[in-house]
Amino acid sequence: MQYTIDSPQSASSQAAKTLRAMIIDGVIPDGDRINEVHLSQRLQISRTPIREGLGQLVAEGFVEIIPRRGFFACPLNANEFSDLYDLRPMLDPEALLLGGQLTPEEIDALEQSNEVFQNAQPGAEAVNADENFHRLLIARCQNAVLLGVIDNLMARTRRYELALFRETAPVNCAANEHKMIIKALRDQQLQDAAKHLHGNLTSGKGPILDWLATRLDRTKEQS
Repeated sequence: MQYTIDSPQSASSQAAKTLRAMIIDGVIPDGDRINEVHLSQRLQISRTPIREGLGQLVAEGFVEIIPRRGFFACPLNANEFSDLYDLRPMLDPEALLLGGQLTPEEIDALEQSNEVFQNAQPGAEAVNADENFHRLLIARCQNAVLLGVIDNLMARTRRYELALFRETAPVNCAANEHKMIIKALRDQQLQDAAKHLHGNLTSGKGPILDWLATRLDRTKEQS
């Protein structure tokens, strides 16, 4: 993927968007120092919007500032992931319920989205397809603040999901869990669909926590 600044958005906003993608995709590895001079040359913009964009990512939880050392991509850690992932099972079902019963056409779109997910290659393709399914599921919700929080959580947990796929190919039962959500919606059982959604989001936590523990053990052995 190319990482460039070519949008009519403000330079700082576009810098934040580009840097966020680079961190999520692992182009800037977790825990690494962010070299503003190198990024300025790579993205062909001045250091001022780079620094402003990094400030935005500090507020979003993607970047941290270490005094007298500079900006760093936030390291992946089990505590942060657990805190982030615990929120989705509470918020996504609420967004689904607030949006109300989906139309038959919207449920058809969900089914098609899940087929894409089921046939996706492990990695970014699978993560993108899963995110698309969940976005479609809560698209009827009119609470923009709630959707914004979910969007931020989705972006921050995406880092962990992509990092996991870069090192292993986890067993994925999510497509079958999605089918249970779809069936409940076809039966016009919105509460049941919300319960299945809660279960789907909860089940994804364990494999990543296990991987993070293995990763930490490996790091200790190498140090």
